[in-house]
Amino acid sequence: MTANNACCACKPDDAIVQSDEAVVQSDEAVEHPVVPGALLPDAHVISACSNVVPPNKLKWHDANGSTFDCEWYSHENRCASDGDKHKKFGMTANNACCVCKGLD
Repeated sequence: MTANNACCACKPDDAIVQSDEAVVQSDEAVEHPVVPGALLPDAHVISACSNVVPPNKLKWHDANGSTFDCEWYSHENRCASDGDKHKKFGMTANNACCVCKGLD
């Protein structure tokens, strides 16, 4: 993955490091090799995943109501137990929520 793929607002002089879990961005140039996964000084972690937000909605939630959103699914193994149920806006939590990705 390149910086242009990982960061939509990257400046040409930004230093980008990719780890297995996240992309790390720093405003400081790197003049030496960086250990993969290490945070750079003043680094900001940029999530590689975003929750789906349906059109004209603030967030996705399941068919049981707005309480049952991606935050709710992030607790107590709820993705595994219910993430493929209660479809709303054409998708289940396993499709809509980062925390559930890969479980569908």
